[in-house]
Amino acid sequence: MIKGILWFKRLRTIARPDVKERIMNAGLETVGGMPEELAVVVKEEIAQWGKVIRNGGIREE
Repeated sequence: MIKGILWFKRLRTIARPDVKERIMNAGLETVGGMPEELAVVVKEEIAQWGKVIRNGGIREE
């Protein structure tokens, strides 16, 4: 219940024009929706950037 309320408040906040503008000016992208949708986006990003890292031979310092 609390998790749902916090998620709703987060969505409402990032929908505000002033907040959207600040996020965009920081070079970021908002991803709305439910936690399950965010999990899909994160999984896709990990796969995409993992491939870039492997193909580029990038190593941790």
